Amino acid sequence: MLLHITPKYLTAHAFSTVGLVSVKIPELGLKLSGESDLMTRHPLPNKRWYVGCRRSGKTTSGFLLEIPHTVAEYTVVSTWETVCGLHTHTVRYVILDDELNAASDEMLLWPGNGDAFSDRCPEYAKKLVPLHAAPLMEMLRGTYRGECHDTYGPGGIIMERKQIFRIPTIERERLNLDVGFRLPSPDTAFVLS
Repeated sequence: MLLHITPKYLTAHAFSTVGLVSVKIPELGLKLSGESDLMTRHPLPNKRWYVGCRRSGKTTSGFLLEIPHTVAEYTVVSTWETVCGLHTHTVRYVILDDELNAASDEMLLWPGNGDAFSDRCPEYAKKLVPLHAAPLMEMLRGTYRGECHDTYGPGGIIMERKQIFRIPTIERERLNLDVGFRLPSPDTAFVLS
């Protein structure tokens, strides 16, 4: 199964400095470091958006993780560092597809985006702009439209955010579609055995 992990942080202004410290997926025993495995980039035109991607020469929106089995749920814990300290973003992903086990070699987890994925996108996400529907850590509450539980620090800065995100899957061949942003290539995936 191929997982698309997209740790994202939205700052209050373009002059903020944000760094991805680590990404953990406890169910898989995975911990990736922002110093050796991942880097923080700007794959979107708005420079307030920071996205973690694989440490390589190409800026992509997130990174891929190849796992040898299927999962029905998993948790991604991203730790970010700003001038305000460490910020933790915990997202519990729940897979929606009933046929997941029947076609595990053909699936990629995806938050849904545009018309290309509308047939597999959950109803609540169809009404939202994809950037507002997908999990997101923010410095200040404002852009994200989904449900979340935030813990605030001084000045109303979000120090911790917890979310549950229901996610559909798509077939691997749909990775070749032009969806309007920089998808990581399957050959760059981290592979777990």
